[in-house]
Amino acid sequence: MDGPKIASFYPKPCLARPVMWCGLVIRGQNDEIVSNTKLMKHERDGENVAHQTAWRESARKCEKAAPQTHNTLSKEGPTCLTTTEQEFREAQEHLKHRQTEQALRQSEEMFRALNACSPVGVFVADAEGCLVYVNPRWREIFKLSFMQAVGDGWLKAVHPADRQKVLSSWKTDLTAGRAHDMEYRLQHPDGVIRWIHARALPRHSEDTTNREYVGIVEDITDRKKTLESLRETNEQLQKALQDLKQAQAKMLEQERLRIVGQMASGIAHDFNNALAPILGFCELLRNHADLRRNDAKLCEFLDLMFAAAKDAAETVRRLRELYRNHDPAERTLVNLNRLAQQAVTLTEPRWKQEAAASGITIECDLDLQPVPDILGNESALRETLTNLILNAVDAMPQGGTIRLKTRADNRSVVLEVTDTGVGMSEETVRRCFEPFFTTKGKTGTGLGLATAKAIVQSHGGEITVASQPSKGATFTLRFPLPTHRAHDRDQRAAATFPRGLRVLLVDDEAPARRVYTEFLQQDGHEVVTAKNGPEGLAAAARQAFDLVISDMAMIEMSGEQFATRLQEIAPGTPVILLTGFGDLIKERRQKPDGVAAVLNKPATWQSLRAAVREALAKTAKGKE
Repeated sequence: MDGPKIASFYPKPCLARPVMWCGLVIRGQNDEIVSNTKLMKHERDGENVAHQTAWRESARKCEKAAPQTHNTLSKEGPTCLTTTEQEFREAQEHLKHRQTEQALRQSEEMFRALNACSPVGVFVADAEGCLVYVNPRWREIFKLSFMQAVGDGWLKAVHPADRQKVLSSWKTDLTAGRAHDMEYRLQHPDGVIRWIHARALPRHSEDTTNREYVGIVEDITDRKKTLESLRETNEQLQKALQDLKQAQAKMLEQERLRIVGQMASGIAHDFNNALAPILGFCELLRNHADLRRNDAKLCEFLDLMFAAAKDAAETVRRLRELYRNHDPAERTLVNLNRLAQQAVTLTEPRWKQEAAASGITIECDLDLQPVPDILGNESALRETLTNLILNAVDAMPQGGTIRLKTRADNRSVVLEVTDTGVGMSEETVRRCFEPFFTTKGKTGTGLGLATAKAIVQSHGGEITVASQPSKGATFTLRFPLPTHRAHDRDQRAAATFPRGLRVLLVDDEAPARRVYTEFLQQDGHEVVTAKNGPEGLAAAARQAFDLVISDMAMIEMSGEQFATRLQEIAPGTPVILLTGFGDLIKERRQKPDGVAAVLNKPATWQSLRAAVREALAKTAKGKE
C-alpha cells in the first residue's frame, strides 16, 4: 500500500508513519527508514517541532523510489517488517501514557482552580475520619491552617458545647458508611461564634477496599440570623394579631355590655315605676299594727308579696351591675370570713336539704385564715359568694364537696371557692364570664358569673377560674387591701331622724306619689304633691319648703330641669332626685345643679329616710 494511501487510513501522522515505514522496507528505502526513525526519536523527546515537514519530504522520496525497490521484497522485507511492528507497538503504548499523564495534569489543575475559588469549604477525610485535605475557603471558615486542621485537629474549632455531639455524629456516620449532614457552631480564637452546615459523602476506590469522605462546609451564620430575625418578626406579628383579636373581643364585649346597660336602664325605669307602689303599699300594710294583730293570714300574704317584689327589684339591680361600678360611698369594711360563713348558711337549703332529698350528699367545708377587712359593698359581695356556691351545687349532680378558703398576702385578700364537680371545657372557661352565656339551657340566665365579675371588678379586684373536664373548678377572688379605713357610717345612720318637715313631692306616677306620701306622713312630715314640674314650681312659688322630692323622668319637665328652675325660685332648698337611673348619676359623681341626694327607685321606707338625712346634712353643711 502506498504511503499516501496509508496516511488516509491514519489521519494522525504519529499513527500512520510506522505503517509507511513498512512500505519503505519493502521498496528497499533503508536510508529513509533510518531518517524517519531519528525523527521519531526526536519527537519522543519533545525536541522536533517540524515533524510534519519531514514527514511530507519522506513521503515524496518514497513515491519516487517505489519502482526501483520493488524487487527487494523477497530478500530484506520480512526482517525489517518485524522490527517496525515492535517499534509501532512501543510507540502506541508511549502515546497512551503521554495522553493519560496530560489528562491527569489537566484534571489536577482544574481541581486546584475550582477549590481555590470555591465559595464553600472543601475537605477530604480518610476512612478513619481524619482530614487529609482542606481548601483555602475551609481554612478561612475554621480559622485554622492546614497543619492545624489535619487529623482531628479541626475539632478544636468546634464550639465546646457542640463538640461531643459533632464528634459522635461524625463517627457514627463513618462507621455506617453513610452520608454526613449536620449543622453546628464554630468558636474562633477571638471568641466569635459562627454557624456552619457540613455535608460529606463516602467515596470508594475501584477495588472497594478503601474508603474516603469528600465533603463541603458552608457558613450559614447570616442565614441563621435572617431566619431568627424572621422568626422574631413572625412572633411579634403573631402577638400583635393575638392582641388585636383580644382587643376586638374586648370591644365586642364592651359593646355587648353597653347594649345590656341600655336595656337595663330602660327596664329599670319601667320595672321600678311598676314595683314602687307594690313595694310601698306592701311595706305600709306590713307595718300596720292593727292588721298584724287581727289578720295573721293576710300579713303572711303581704310578706310573700313584699318578698316577690323585692326579688323583682333585685333582678333589675343585677342587670345594672353589668355596667355600673358601686359608689365607694356605699361601701364599708367587710370581713370575707364572716361573709363566707353567711353565704354557706344562706345556701344550706340547696346544698344540704335539697341534695339529701335527691339522694346525694354535698359537703361544704370552710378553711378560713385570719384576714384583714376589705372595703366593699357587703350585700353585693354576699350575693357573689352565694351565686358561686349555688353554681358549685349545680356542677355536682352526683354529690361532692364545696370548699371556701381564705388567705391574705401583703397586697390583697384572696377567697377561693372550689368544687369537685364535672368541671368545664376550655371554651366554657374562656366564655363563662360573658353576659348571657350559660351551659344550663333554659334554666340558666347567663347573668350569674357576668354579674359576679362586674361586682368584683367594681371593688378593684379580679376573679379567675381554673378548671378541666371531670376535675372540678376553682374560682379565685382577689381583693385589694383598703388604702384607708372606712368611716363609721352606722353611727351617722343612727342619728336622730328629723320630723315635722314641709315636703314638696313631684311625680307624674300617681301610685308612686301615693306611696311616698304615706311614707313621709307616717314619719311626721307635711306633704304637698304635684304631678309635674310646672305644678311643682308653682307650689314652690306660693310657699317655702324644707325639702323637695322630685322624679327625674317626667314628660313636661325633667327632674334635672325642675331642680335648676327651683333654685331660681327658692335658692338653697335641698332636692332629692328620685330615679331608676340613680346608679348612673352616682357613678358619674356629678349630680345635677340643686340636687342634694339621689334615691334609686323603687325606694323603700328605709332608703327614703336615708336620702332625707343625706339631703338635709349636705344642705346644713353648705350653710356653715
